[in-house]
This record gives sequence, C-alpha cells and structure tokens, in this order.
Amino acid sequence: MTAETMARPLTAGDKIEIQELISEYSYHEDTGNAAAWGALFTEDGRFCGRNKPPVIGRGNLIAFAERRWRDKPQVHSRAHWVSNILIRATPEGAAAQSYQMSIDRDGADFKIVDLTGKEDELRQENGRWRFHVRRVVELNR
Repeated sequence: MTAETMARPLTAGDKIEIQELISEYSYHEDTGNAAAWGALFTEDGRFCGRNKPPVIGRGNLIAFAERRWRDKPQVHSRAHWVSNILIRATPEGAAAQSYQMSIDRDGADFKIVDLTGKEDELRQENGRWRFHVRRVVELNR
C-alpha cells in the first residue's frame, strides 16, 4: 500500500477549501494583512522561504509578515498569481503544489519579477484546512 492509499480521501469540498486557502495566502500577502496571513497556518505552522531559515509558529509568522510589509515598500505594488494547483490526500491530511508568479506594477506597466513553486503540507485545525508547512521552491523543471 502506498501512503496515498492509506490516506482519507479528500472530498470536493476539501479541495475547494484548500484552493481558497492558497488564494487567500496571496491576497493577504499582497494587501499586507499580516494577521489574516498568519491565521492561514496551523498554530505550529512553518514557512520556508528560499535560502532563509524557516519561520515557525503563528505568532512568529505574523511578525514576519508585518516586518515584510513595513521594511519592503516595493511589495506594496506587487501582485501574486497562482496556478497549476495540484492537491492530493496524505496520511497526515493533504499536500498541494502550485506555481506562483510575482508581478510588479508601475503605473500602467507590469513586470514579472519572480516565478516560483510552492509545496504545501496541509492539516485540519479546528475543522479548517491550514498550512502546516509551506515551502517556496525553485522551478527548475
């Protein structure tokens, strides 16, 4: 038996909720809503950026998002676009993979500034899907 065959099957509702979670992540990141962004993670959630130490725990995640918005004004004109979302059941909950494009706005001009992937470990906490681990990965495929 594989790990996927031992996992509880995901319902259509589960998959929709996970897709909404992924969308909310970008929306809150782009609007600087650190508290809402941090609430998308489990209490012991972890964010692993590229070549950076992980940020662990909801309080630390919120503080991280607040610092990012305060210390990097260039992100105020940035938008994140997510696509190619794949979701599968795991024995612990679910896993998702997606692509993310970061776009900067300058007046009427737009410029792609980054293209990355996300690899997510998802768990249910208090009846809601949340990121347990969210990793930013290079797209070298």
